[in-house]
Amino acid sequence: MAATTAVRILRSIPVSHEASESLRAAIPAGNLKAFAREFLDLLEKPARRLRKLQGDDTTAAWSAADEGLSGRERTLAAGLDQFWAAHRSGKHRSKTRRAVQQLLAEWSGSLRQAPRAWEALAVSEFLLLHGDIPEPATFAACIAVLARLKSAPFEAAGPAGTLSPQAMVSTASLSEASLIVALLLSPLGDHQLLLESGESGLRQALQQTTDGDGRPHGSLLTLLPGFLTVLARPTAWAAAFRHSLWGSELQQRISGLTTSAGMLAAPLQPATETDIPT
Repeated sequence: MAATTAVRILRSIPVSHEASESLRAAIPAGNLKAFAREFLDLLEKPARRLRKLQGDDTTAAWSAADEGLSGRERTLAAGLDQFWAAHRSGKHRSKTRRAVQQLLAEWSGSLRQAPRAWEALAVSEFLLLHGDIPEPATFAACIAVLARLKSAPFEAAGPAGTLSPQAMVSTASLSEASLIVALLLSPLGDHQLLLESGESGLRQALQQTTDGDGRPHGSLLTLLPGFLTVLARPTAWAAAFRHSLWGSELQQRISGLTTSAGMLAAPLQPATETDIPT
């Protein structure tokens, strides 16, 4: 990427007065290295907490095989899968870093609009856990792409009460991505509307698909693994950023939902004798 283009992209990133003085100074100055360094310093503690919760590994990959992913997202998923596999094995470190740097540079350079939900989630996760790997210009370009969601947020398929279970889970995934991107962009300030949009959608999805004790509606049962994934990731991110997401009433529903899922997933035990009176 040409230096002038990289600086122009950096200066396009919206930053509010809530951001740190160093970050606010780096953007108009076009100082890519200072921007990346300050941004990652501000995310250091949440990144450390997320690693404790999920290990230094990906959870975005849980949804990488979803049918609704675009061709661009599938290319990104394949490249990130190679990175995470190599990272887990500890092999080809330099080669792996160069490959993922190129992958993210091509991804951020190919987008002229706001990203889709899965790619926004996957790139946010990578930048939080391994934001030191991309070059500063690529890091800034990825942040600029994600920041477009502040002005062009995801749109739900319709009012929650009118959606099919499949559409409800899909809409919840949009809310999940909104919340995660908002938390990642929190060093820039002015992320509250995107954060609240994500929170509201996730809470509404949980309320619409479970009863007061967290038992899932019957129509949700076949979609339960995907729905639990959509709830688990933002729960971990909220904890990493020390942000209250659910509250006590909804946390009770989460507990009931995971208990129900565990019962459904428990393997059947072969009967050796019966307790039924004969």
